[in-house]
Order: sequence, then C-alpha cells, then structure tokens
Amino acid sequence: MPTHELAINKALKRLGATNTDECSIKLEDKETDNLWFERIQDITASENLYAANNVLRAVERAEKNNELDKLEAVINFADRYDSASIIKLEDNIDNFRYFDNVYDKEGLGRALIDENDAYYIDEDIEEFFMFEQYAESVMDECDCKFCDNGAVLLEGLTLAEILGEDNQSEEMTMGGM
Repeated sequence: MPTHELAINKALKRLGATNTDECSIKLEDKETDNLWFERIQDITASENLYAANNVLRAVERAEKNNELDKLEAVINFADRYDSASIIKLEDNIDNFRYFDNVYDKEGLGRALIDENDAYYIDEDIEEFFMFEQYAESVMDECDCKFCDNGAVLLEGLTLAEILGEDNQSEEMTMGGM
C-alpha cells in the first residue's frame, strides 16, 4: 500500500468477500516509520482499508515532496487523525509554514527573521532584538502552535475552512436567499 482501489476490490473478489468488514486485515510494517504504521492500523480498525490506502497515498505525496515532517507537524497542529482530515491537511499543506526544531517564541522569531531575505540583524545588535515580541506579532495575525517536532503557522485560511467544517454556516446563510 498504497495501491489502486481496483487491486483491493480484486483481492476481495478472490476471497469471496463483498467488503473489507468480512475480512481479517493484518498489516506488516515494512517501509513506514512506527508513527505512521500505528496511524494506519488505527485508521484500518476505525474506518476501513480504503481509507488507510488513501492516507498512505497522501503520505507518499508528502514524502515525495520532502514534506513528511511538515505533514506530521500539521496533523499535530490540527489534532485530527482521521483519514479525511489527514488527506485534506496534506492537500492544503502549502497553507502552512513549518519551522523544524522551533519550540518557543524566541526560536520562532529568529526563524521568521532568518527566512525573510529582506530582514537582516547584525550580530552586534542581535542581543538587543526582541525575537519573542516579533513572533507574538506574527502569531496575532495567524494561527500558530508549537508541536513535538517544530512550530506550525497557518496563514490565510482557517483550520475549519481547510477541513470543510464551515459548510453548515454557509448553508444557513445561503438558505435565506
């Protein structure tokens, strides 16, 4: 896995099953790290094999783009571990900024300065710069969370918009028209 949905369907037919609920599924860890293996096991148990396959496809895309660590941080940021959320987060990964190994406001302020070519702080005055306050001003403008493997900033959209959780309020406002 990931594999084509047709391959799963063919395997079910060969087993004489109509769906994955009729089968016992055993996953073996061959290429993924333990974190992803555990997540895929959980998704297979709570959802189904198709959902796990789709998540692995999203993981494969993130890995191909060298964004697997970022995806893990974004999932922690959202605190959502179901297949639909993971896939939506990966689809919208460009809306997130990820700072590897940044765990506090001072580190975030430094990382934000370092990533912006327009900013330069001379070593002689660096000790006088208020990195924490700069990070706080950025955090006031966007959603930010410090995760196990770094800091994540979400800019432009809200998490609810990315996860498609604003549909109810849009339907309610459109209903009066």
